[in-house]
Amino acid sequence: MKSQRITDDYCLKSLGHLINANRLWLERVKKGSSVIPRNPTMQLDECERLSAAFNSEILEFIGDQEPDHLYSNCRYQNTKNITFEDSYLDILTHMLNHGEHHRAQIVARMRNIGAIPPATDYLLYVHRD
Repeated sequence: MKSQRITDDYCLKSLGHLINANRLWLERVKKGSSVIPRNPTMQLDECERLSAAFNSEILEFIGDQEPDHLYSNCRYQNTKNITFEDSYLDILTHMLNHGEHHRAQIVARMRNIGAIPPATDYLLYVHRD
């Protein structure tokens, strides 16, 4: 999006939602709740900054966990203050699936507006130089 100077409102809102949802879930697994707004409109540079910060924080969080701890339950509250309990592994899986869903929406929208979307295959990401 950055290299093509994408300013499409749908793409930016979807990306902002994805980033903030990830931040929200990270706060839930760390603190049990979150006060991050769910759908603020952000510009691409803010999305990039917050995404980089999240990536560092989630990797640090996962790296600090004993492997067995990821199978234990996390108690958290949703935005309606309803308490839930799910395994850390299920929450992380949810985050991955949610992210893939919104990245696919952004890619489809980019194609619709005539932009060239990036490759989003996970293994291409892993093998990038």
